[in-house]
Amino acid sequence: PGQYFGERALLGAEVRQADVYAEGGRLVCYSLSRADFDALLGSRDEVWRYEVLSNVPLLYNLSERQLWQLAHCMGEARFKKGDVVFRQGDPGDAFYIVRDGGFKCVNELGVELARVGPGGCFGELALLRREPRAATVVALADSQVLSLSRDAFVSQLGNLATLRSMWRVEALRRVPLFRELPPATLSKLADCMAQVSVPAGHEIIRQGQEGDTFYVVEHGKLGVFVNNAQQPPPVYAGSPKPVMLYGPGQYFGERALLGAEVRQADVYAEGGRLVCYSLSRADFDALLGSRDEVWRYEVLSNVPLLYNLSERQLWQLAHCMGEARFKKGDVVFRQGDPGDAFYIVRDGGFKCVNELGVELARVGPGGCFGELALLRREPRAATVVALADSQVLSLSRDAFVSQLGNLATLRSMWRVEALRRVPLFRELPPATLSKLADCMAQVSVPAGHEIIRQGQEGDTFYVVEHGKLGVFVNNAQQPPPVYAGSPKPVMLYGPGQYFGE
Repeated sequence: PGQYFGERALLGAEVRQADVYAEGGRLVCYSLSRADFDALLGSRDEVWRYEVLSNVPLLYNLSERQLWQLAHCMGEARFKKGDVVFRQGDPGDAFYIVRDGGFKCVNELGVELARVGPGGCFGELALLRREPRAATVVALADSQVLSLSRDAFVSQLGNLATLRSMWRVEALRRVPLFRELPPATLSKLADCMAQVSVPAGHEIIRQGQEGDTFYVVEHGKLGVFVNNAQQPPPVYAGSPKPVMLYGPGQYFGERALLGAEVRQADVYAEGGRLVCYSLSRADFDALLGSRDEVWRYEVLSNVPLLYNLSERQLWQLAHCMGEARFKKGDVVFRQGDPGDAFYIVRDGGFKCVNELGVELARVGPGGCFGELALLRREPRAATVVALADSQVLSLSRDAFVSQLGNLATLRSMWRVEALRRVPLFRELPPATLSKLADCMAQVSVPAGHEIIRQGQEGDTFYVVEHGKLGVFVNNAQQPPPVYAGSPKPVMLYGPGQYFGE
């Protein structure tokens, strides 16, 4: 039961390699025909195309139906070793996925920028705008690619507003400040951006002004000029020469989103009309809060205990965290202390030790400890000591409960986290763990009463929420040790521990 055979037959005509018979009784199977498989998913080739497309960041916001549409309309091409797919400066008109072989991307000086192998892709921004290619791509071996032209992409996905929105999301993703934000948050930021059109020669930013806006160039070029009495800018054809030029997809001014910034240069539209998208600090703060809160949110979103929280709930928690500092050697809490707060390391580091002083773990910047205290006021399982002068962000259980509410929610989260610690369930996705947690029933047992009897058939798994249980083994050859006149358990289980899996 649960085993399978014949899957290769779904991918094309296959000569069976063995006879198969029902053995030892009636056999019941489920079957799937190649015709049904092809009708639903298309060929194996289209399934592979769909899987690769679904992992292209530019396409993250497309629906399954749209990805299947694109997979269906891709073409194929072959290149010999040394063939040039396109050159730097060529107009971008297609996107490529490597099927076999490999390619290298080089700049105008022949310097290698990247390599792309099977399953990788290049040229994706051509789907949104006919911009010049940023690099030359050369085949490293005889290679095969799947290609998607911009015309096919536009015909499948339609309107210009959708394409522009996707372009803004992709431009934001390339900014280090936004790189770790989830796709949904990037989309919201992109929706907040305003289009700005600037005639050639007009000023966008003046050196010395306070900056509060971030820009991404959509079309045209802008020049950066620095006024420096000690070192005037070089002169080119009778006019000052910009110290830097920005083109489509490039950005500037991102530091202005993080706080008051004095602009360090003048910025002008160069050589023609310039079109940019801008994002103000007010819109950024309204959506995401300060950079510090963005960092808190990112760390919280990677805490397994909090996986099932919504974006809104994670932002709520990020907003209400406090700060604390510890000197080298300071004790944050001791083993056995009541758990009342959760900590994220901002700077420095900590070690966790048991009652014998044995080091159990170390936690550095971005790491966390004490998270189970958010759910239950249980004694701390270890002592935590600062390894250096350190700073932490802390979240108290009271603040957590006030933000996220009822005990049922907290208990459900506790059950999910307890299940995650069981090797049998460790690799299950969060949604499945939540369903299992919802199926669990609470059992209350008076002191001294039996839960499991040796020799019974077992059909239930248990996790201890509160109290302790003792395990006793009846063995005529080796009776259990006696403690204070009663048999001594061979093992004790406490909160969060499990048995019977």
